[in-house]
Amino acid sequence: MSHAPIARADTGTDPYRWLENRDAEDVLAYLKAENAYLEEQLADQAELREALFQEIKSRIRETDLSLPSPWGRGCTTSAPPRATSIRGTTAARARWMVR
Repeated sequence: MSHAPIARADTGTDPYRWLENRDAEDVLAYLKAENAYLEEQLADQAELREALFQEIKSRIRETDLSLPSPWGRGCTTSAPPRATSIRGTTAARARWMVR
């Protein structure tokens, strides 16, 4: 039986299947090694990364538990208001566009 990902065209085994067991010691060790390698490669950008993180964090309320949505709280699946004028901009859509 093949354990290859569905999107893969050829048959065979997936060499990264062992990573599915997220709590295994060897997987955790591998991820720690990958993270250490990443930090080493991006060490010269540490200040920029921290500045970007602080900028993003400053724009988010830390107590907010919901995802932002331009259509209101808890409404993440609806589409933006449809335009009814020929130019394609209604007052509701204009408010949505500037948020």
